[in-house]
Amino acid sequence: MNKRLKAILARRNELKALAEAEGRSYTAEESAELTKLATEASEIKAQLDQDKEFEALETLDLESNTLQGRKTSQAPIGGNAKPKDETAEAMSGFKSHGEFFMAVQAASAGDVDPRLLATASNVVGNDGGNEGFSLPPAMRNSIFEILEADAGDMLSKVTSEVTGASSVSFLKDVTMPWQAAGIEINWDRANNKFEPTKFNALTAGELKLNGLSVFVNVDEDLLEDAPRLGQRMMKMAPMAMRWAINEAIRNGDGVGKPKGYLNSGALITVAKETGQTAKSLVAENVAKMYTRMLPSSISKSHWEITPELLPELMKLKDDAGNLLWTPLNSGYKEAPNGLLLGRPVVFNEHPEAAGSKGDIQLVDPSGYYLALRTAAAKYAESMHVYFDQGLRSFRWRLRLDGKTILTEPVTPAKGTLTKSHFVTLAARA
Repeated sequence: MNKRLKAILARRNELKALAEAEGRSYTAEESAELTKLATEASEIKAQLDQDKEFEALETLDLESNTLQGRKTSQAPIGGNAKPKDETAEAMSGFKSHGEFFMAVQAASAGDVDPRLLATASNVVGNDGGNEGFSLPPAMRNSIFEILEADAGDMLSKVTSEVTGASSVSFLKDVTMPWQAAGIEINWDRANNKFEPTKFNALTAGELKLNGLSVFVNVDEDLLEDAPRLGQRMMKMAPMAMRWAINEAIRNGDGVGKPKGYLNSGALITVAKETGQTAKSLVAENVAKMYTRMLPSSISKSHWEITPELLPELMKLKDDAGNLLWTPLNSGYKEAPNGLLLGRPVVFNEHPEAAGSKGDIQLVDPSGYYLALRTAAAKYAESMHVYFDQGLRSFRWRLRLDGKTILTEPVTPAKGTLTKSHFVTLAARA
């Protein structure tokens, strides 16, 4: 390892340990020194990359000269170059997940494995005073497959974008074609003069991305066991992250985290029926919820329902005695999910308990906007892993934020019932 780079990392660890021991943030002088060290480390990294490029050219030249000498047999296509190992490249040269995490732990003590600095996206980064390493591509993709592999997944269904910025502006839609939003429609007539108009402030929104951190506590025994460490970090930690993200999309309060649609001004809450018993569900409830969904969203909507309401769903009938809900394969032959008024039912643990507001929801996920921090393809820089020596734990960090695209329900062109992407039923206590 480059001696100067090792010295830079040692000094960074020294400053960090001093600040933590005194229970304070970095001083202005320390922050300036850290910035200078980070710049110098990046320059060293660029020099190392350049050296590798020249070494590769020298190797190529040597192979070329060898092939042009006396030959007794046909030279292989491509000379003596070895085939590209895409698997190893996707793992940044690491043989396993556990080996990568053990390298991160060693780097915290100043012993940086060159493979951690193999690509630009894996350079030690500074994110608000926190330094860590981004994951190799294969590991990032595996993590997000876990995040999206859940019955209650919203991450893959909402309207999402990736960004390299710490805050983003997005187009929010509080109006429909029949409402003015800085757009004026005029029918052409002879001698008709049109005045220019502007988009109003209601069409723009801004998100400041927040960090989601997950700590994975480890002991010395686990740190020395690569297979167990890889399992803990690549399975259990992403499961915890998946729950937190999906819960925030639904119930987040917007303070340091996404604002969930159940706390949004766009949510419509349908009142219970007069005399309706506690924890019950009646046909009128689901019919009235359905009428409050935006017509353009019906084909994209689904029901989010707590499993506690399954007995109530099985009893729902129309005036002719026809069941309103049955499993997809007809009857009760297969495990239930099925359709309710033609829209899919999803049972998961995110809806509230039976009888509470939010125990049954009709939602169109595309009405929720989520921004993820990244500057390259598929979350290339959005997720980092750190090793906190004081806590003896790894820390994942993912930056994201989100909110509903609508800020309030939509007033219809004709009629009185407002509509939205998100509809729920009031409590029946």
